[in-house]
Amino acid sequence: MSTLENDFLNYVLMRTQSQAQDEMATLIKNHFAAEHAGHMTQSDVIEYLTSLFAMVKPEAVGDINDVMDANGNIIPGNHYMMVPLAA
Repeated sequence: MSTLENDFLNYVLMRTQSQAQDEMATLIKNHFAAEHAGHMTQSDVIEYLTSLFAMVKPEAVGDINDVMDANGNIIPGNHYMMVPLAA
């Protein structure tokens, strides 16, 4: 996974319901693997987004929308939003 993808994974996991974190990690990693292999269909994207948002904490949906477009793609220009500030 790229740095952007890894930062996205960590960003989403922090906003995922605690009981769903392992499932979310698997979902995102499988999505990126399929995307890199060129095996994503429209229905795959819909299933990914539906599953992702079902596991995100309700109050964090806006945070996810800030860093991902409607097609499930990470918005590279908003990468800075996913990286914790240095102490």
